[in-house]
Amino acid sequence: MVRFIKSNGFVAAVLGELVAPAGRSEGAAVDLMAEYLLGDTGREHFYSLHPGVDEGEYYEALYQLYELQEAGSREESLSGASDTGCNQCHSEVVLN
Repeated sequence: MVRFIKSNGFVAAVLGELVAPAGRSEGAAVDLMAEYLLGDTGREHFYSLHPGVDEGEYYEALYQLYELQEAGSREESLSGASDTGCNQCHSEVVLN
């Protein structure tokens, strides 16, 4: 299960004993954790912290991160956060 540590405006994702680099939001922290685990260093770190785990458990951890990323993308879409257009730019200005 993924947990989060929040401090001084930064958020770090925690998976078991593995702490990822911190981001500015939970979504960024999850992205950084997934990116780290996909790299050789992160994968080796995962296995060193969890001796005796099999490859299936490693992929299960990645799957949990992907689910969180998908949920975050859906929340941004529903809240309009992904629409970064400027509403003022679309308004008409009439000068007399």
